[in-house]
Amino acid sequence: MGETISVILPVTGSEGALKACLENLLAQSYEPVEVILAGGSAPEGLAADPRLRVVRGGFGSVFEAAMAGL
Repeated sequence: MGETISVILPVTGSEGALKACLENLLAQSYEPVEVILAGGSAPEGLAADPRLRVVRGGFGSVFEAAMAGL
């Protein structure tokens, strides 16, 4: 096992695109990986995945959401 890779994903809408993005990220062969969703919530069916972390908030921009994920 190598170092954990963290992916910060600002959530700005479009749940269909978000679900497809998350499925692709989580299907990667490298482990361990964590995906930090900044500004939203995990789509139904993926919410229980332990590799997902959610930072909730009403961020005014993608930049603010990404910075919150840090």
